Amino acid sequence: MRKVTALLAASALVFGATSAAAATFGPTSPLPNTHRYSGAVAVKKDGLTYNCTLAIDIKVNSASDVDVNVVGGALSGGFPCALIAITGTGNVDHDGTNWGLTGLTIDPPLSAGVCTGRIKFVWGGNTANPRTIALTNGFSDSSDPGGGNPCKMQGTLSSAGDTLTATP
Repeated sequence: MRKVTALLAASALVFGATSAAAATFGPTSPLPNTHRYSGAVAVKKDGLTYNCTLAIDIKVNSASDVDVNVVGGALSGGFPCALIAITGTGNVDHDGTNWGLTGLTIDPPLSAGVCTGRIKFVWGGNTANPRTIALTNGFSDSSDPGGGNPCKMQGTLSSAGDTLTATP
C-alpha cells in the first residue's frame, strides 16, 4: 500500500510540476457535477507493460476547481491490473501549453518504485462527442521521485454524450 501511495504521489508531481494557468471548467450548474471517463490504457514501468482499464471521475466544484478520483482506486482488467494502485485526489490543470492531471500516485506492484507528478494529456474538445482524454506514451510520463524509470501511460479515456468543458 505504501508503494502505491508513493506512486500516486509521484504521479502528482508529474502532473503538478509546472505552474498551472487559470483554466475554467463547466457546466457550473448544478454544482458539484461529476463526469466519468474510462478506457483501455497501457501502463509501462521498468520494461513491463500492463494492459488495463482506467476509469476516472472529474468532479466540477466551481468554474476554477475540479477534483479527479480514480474509480475504485485502481486499474481493472487482467492480472496484475487490479493490484496497480492509483491513489490521491487529483486535479486537472493547464500549464499554459498542455493539459495535465496532478495529485495522483501510481504504484505498479511488480516494478520498483512509484510514480507521481503531472501527467500530460490532450483534451478531446468541448464539443466533440465522445469527449476524450488522450494519454500519449512519452507525452504522459509520470516521474519516479526515487530516481527510477518513469511510468508511462498510453490510451484514450472517453465519455459519450458528456458535457464537460475545459478551457485554458
